Amino acid sequence: MDLRRFPVDSLRIDQSLINNLLSDRVRHDAVDLILTLAVKLNQKVVAEGVEKAGQVERLMALGGKFGQGHFFRSPLKLPEPMI
Repeated sequence: MDLRRFPVDSLRIDQSLINNLLSDRVRHDAVDLILTLAVKLNQKVVAEGVEKAGQVERLMALGGKFGQGHFFRSPLKLPEPMI
């Protein structure tokens, strides 16, 4: 099966992998594998739940370019609906 056939333009790394990225070798290796696969498939990758500078540094060292989470900005409230 060729994964490039699927209409996907980006991959997301779940927060559960990012949480212990610095202390759990299995999660570190899983993130590394996802980033490597994304490069080979020419896909963007967004790491979710990034909360610490160390996580940003490790993701960048592994080739990550996009992240979201409290490290970058706290969640924003949605505006009140106009009725």
